[in-house]
Amino acid sequence: MTDDIVSELSELQRHASALRGLIVAAQANAPRSAEGSDPTGTVWATLGADGLPASLFVQDGWQRRLSAERFGAAVVEAFAAATEKRMAAWNAALEDGGWLSTVDGVRADLDRGGPGPSVAAPPPPPANGRPGRLDDVLNEVLTAFDNVHEVAGRSAITAQGSGVSGYHKLALRLSRAGLVACEVDAAWASQQSSDAMVAAFDEALSRAKADLAAQVAADPERSLDRVLGEALGLLNDPRRLAES
Repeated sequence: MTDDIVSELSELQRHASALRGLIVAAQANAPRSAEGSDPTGTVWATLGADGLPASLFVQDGWQRRLSAERFGAAVVEAFAAATEKRMAAWNAALEDGGWLSTVDGVRADLDRGGPGPSVAAPPPPPANGRPGRLDDVLNEVLTAFDNVHEVAGRSAITAQGSGVSGYHKLALRLSRAGLVACEVDAAWASQQSSDAMVAAFDEALSRAKADLAAQVAADPERSLDRVLGEALGLLNDPRRLAES
């Protein structure tokens, strides 16, 4: 029974390790920055190496080319254009670097059922000095899998962060994929200079990034990783297994 559980958990860990390796390799080829503009060329957006908004540039006298009601949409369009350019450059870099061949190799290894990675050292015992009981750890594993649909729904992939400027005149929503929305008080915006719009954007962006980071830090997938790691550590340590 225990051998079957170890085998299944090790298989999960093997696939997870292979996937993480591919992600790391792909991220190494990611462009350091990318730029794009809205269709009028009034608003220019720059993405950072992480694919998130880094900065905004607004042409002087922007109201002559863009209505205040359209400003928020123009910001979203500019970052969407930058994202499209970033993805095109990234795809080209992956192809040139042979990443697709690496993917095929990993897929073949997994299909052959090659040996998985070595199991990490078991975590330190709890503060009371007693190792976790086997039935307690396995119960956590089963509970985690019972709620895996909730994990997917609340994972870092779908997490969003929100931020507003000081007077709540400009609001942003971010995901790990980039800018989701930009809402602007049109009456206020119509009276603002390009520098004031950029300052409001920067303030909201800083808060949105902080909120997104907090959402990702609370990602329930981290809990699943911890439970699997503890279960494998316990099941592969005869001393702790005997004590449980």
